[in-house]
Amino acid sequence: MKDYYEILGVSRNASIEEIKAAYRNLAKKYHPDIAQNKEEAEKKFKEINEAYQVLSDPEKRKIYDKYGTIDPSYSSSYNYSNYSRSYTSGDIFDLFSDLFEDFIFEAKRSKDYKDYLFRPVKGQDIKFTLEISLEDAYFGVKKKISVPIKKACEVCQGLGFLKENINKCKVCNGSGQVSYKTQSFFGTILTSHVCPQCNGYGFTVDKNCPKCNGNKYITKQEEIEIEVPKGVDNNDILIIPNKGHEGLNGGKNGDLYVYIKILEHSFLKRKGNDLYISMPISFIDAILGTKIKVPTIEGFVDLDIPPGTQPNKEFIIPNYGMPIKDSTKKGNLIVKIDVKIPEKLNNEQRKALENIKSLFDTNYNINNSKDNNNIFSKFFTKKKK
Repeated sequence: MKDYYEILGVSRNASIEEIKAAYRNLAKKYHPDIAQNKEEAEKKFKEINEAYQVLSDPEKRKIYDKYGTIDPSYSSSYNYSNYSRSYTSGDIFDLFSDLFEDFIFEAKRSKDYKDYLFRPVKGQDIKFTLEISLEDAYFGVKKKISVPIKKACEVCQGLGFLKENINKCKVCNGSGQVSYKTQSFFGTILTSHVCPQCNGYGFTVDKNCPKCNGNKYITKQEEIEIEVPKGVDNNDILIIPNKGHEGLNGGKNGDLYVYIKILEHSFLKRKGNDLYISMPISFIDAILGTKIKVPTIEGFVDLDIPPGTQPNKEFIIPNYGMPIKDSTKKGNLIVKIDVKIPEKLNNEQRKALENIKSLFDTNYNINNSKDNNNIFSKFFTKKKK
């Protein structure tokens, strides 16, 4: 397993600002365009980017901290479909352009502004909460969801403006910077600054795209089928690769993160892989014993209640709980007995109970037990000084 924290040289409780700073420093040091040993630098640069992509994303970092990897074969929180990523040196700026604005600026100033304009940009990830029933989590289910996805505007191809409206900046002549001469005691000093006309881009635009109004994207609803595996739990995450927002200029699409939310069941409660149910029985059945039918997700199962069962007694029925991920086994069904005591009695019922009352041991009555009276008397008696 790779230790991403060690790769970036940060502690496991490092803040996102510390992670960004470490990444920025290492990326500048090992960038293939700067380093002398390009092959070794490219390998190191790829490793740094991989570590940063995980640790800079709160959800991926949470999964990595829990499982030590984002490989789905190690984590039941991932979709069970194949999930893999590969990076090449050409992908580097696509994935991390937000951190390297200063680095990119230096690179694009030495190139034609059109190279910068049409560089690939990776699409953003999408987060979606999927509500399912306990039955869906038990059996597994396929769900079709409608997701708003940003697609590159077909009119401007994701530029935000039409190509014919691009003009080389007249102030900096497309370089993105302007130079100023100042006189000092030591002579003439030449300094460079970001062009105030084009903000360093090297070009200006007459007007925005009439379709997307400069937003580069058009949002469209897209129907996606999600396969929910057996045994998923609340807050599990299913990752659907390449189903996020669309990339620009050939950049990769983002991913779709599906967060599972299981709705409350009418009579079953879930704790881990076990299911809990409360079953009411009469006090007579609790005394004499009986047989009851307990409802489960797959039907009814018989349960013997022995004589003298006390209120809140729990019985375990093995293998009637939730399916255990990556296993053929299931959790348990825990049956809690709720002994019902009648609040009202008719005359016939009261007389019947009074007739049999004398047949039972009366030691449970505090008023009739000398031992109990002695115990409680000692407990409440205050010691004299």
